[in-house]
Amino acid sequence: MTPLDHPVIDADGHIIELIPAALPHLREALGPTHFERYRAALSPLSDRLGSGGDDRWATRAAQGGWWSSPLHNVRDLAASIAPRLLAERLPEVGIDYAVLYPTLALATAAADDDDLRIGLCRGWNEFFAETYGPFADRMTTAGIIPMNTPDEAIAELEHCRSLGLKVVGIPHTVVRPLTSATPSPWRIPGQTHWCDYFGLDSAYDYDPVWTKFGQLGFAITVHVGIGAAPLGWYHWVSSFVANHVGSFAWACHPLCKALLLGGVTRRFPDAVIAFQECGVSWATTLLSDLVEHWEKRNADTLRSVFDPQLLDLAQLRRYVSDYAPELVARLDDVDGALLGAMLWGRKPDEIDEFAAMDVRSERDIIELAVPRMWFGCEADDRTVVAAFAEHNGLGRDLNVMLGSDISHFDTPDMDQVVPSARRLVEKGLLTDAQLRALLCENAARLFTHADRDFFAGTAVADYATGSRGVR
Repeated sequence: MTPLDHPVIDADGHIIELIPAALPHLREALGPTHFERYRAALSPLSDRLGSGGDDRWATRAAQGGWWSSPLHNVRDLAASIAPRLLAERLPEVGIDYAVLYPTLALATAAADDDDLRIGLCRGWNEFFAETYGPFADRMTTAGIIPMNTPDEAIAELEHCRSLGLKVVGIPHTVVRPLTSATPSPWRIPGQTHWCDYFGLDSAYDYDPVWTKFGQLGFAITVHVGIGAAPLGWYHWVSSFVANHVGSFAWACHPLCKALLLGGVTRRFPDAVIAFQECGVSWATTLLSDLVEHWEKRNADTLRSVFDPQLLDLAQLRRYVSDYAPELVARLDDVDGALLGAMLWGRKPDEIDEFAAMDVRSERDIIELAVPRMWFGCEADDRTVVAAFAEHNGLGRDLNVMLGSDISHFDTPDMDQVVPSARRLVEKGLLTDAQLRALLCENAARLFTHADRDFFAGTAVADYATGSRGVR
């Protein structure tokens, strides 16, 4: 196989944390009282080995991941745990630089208790900085940002920057309690919580958070699992595969919608947002759907085609009476029946649901998304072809980048990441130029747009500085 003429930047690998090694950092961040509460809540090893006796069928508890770390290659497994070995292993397997996300610490930002959530994020971030900082030429580990309130997010963003962390990840949602128990046909019976996606209809104004991301030189990276599980997709008691397939994509789908329709990318044109480990095909569908909805439901079209004031009710009554007399023969109020059939749903105060985006054309919608959003794809993801203009119908290439998922079941062998990606070219799915965009160019542009010195002192510094900026 011909050697690549460019480096490989992995935008989403993983580490496996040894929790006991992190405990001193967590103790310091939490304080003795909250630390003991955290320790008491840790599940025993026997539960994680599958000996728990809870009745999942009665509670409909979803089957989570199990046997999720490849164990057949001890050197790869050890590299997932030991940063010095990983720093040696990465160039051996063809990865020149890696951005790494946690594994066992991922759910930290989902803690309901404010003190635990904020303290644990702080402690884990200090552990990441100290443990992986010495190997900055080859890797960086992403900090965890809690997002329950803008204030806590901003505080931890500043803390991560003070630690020297270069990447941070946010959860895809925050789960909040409903303030009313009044039944609604739009809620599951007995529903007690809702999902906040930080943009459209959020409980808070998150604009100060997006401002802080830019001020500190952080890209906004989203990784499912940092917060709550993808609620609404984990239905199956017996099958992790059924629960896992599609869940990351459809967890990011509403977040992406909320940021776009909430006008975040319009108000922050320099912000860059990466949706990790979720592929890209869902994004092409979402953008196509938004364009098609704008065509049918922009404010001008609504007023010229759908406004009830346009209806000539008398003419409608004549047509129906002439062509379907059997339908109206026994009706006491024909006009009322016709109106009831035509007019359903309550009109909002603002009929322009694209107002926050301030768009005037289909192309405006594409421009608010494509230059500002990146999508992490695994090396063997065949649907990555949907990112490119000749396949997606959007007229623009989407920014796809390699997210290897090393250390997890998706990547049984680290040395197969790059060969798997190259096989997409061998199969005629990608061109060499598209492979280059996937393996290095797009990731380099993402991180250097947020921080022009992101790759300074790294093994890819010379290459990455030539790929700067949003296109």
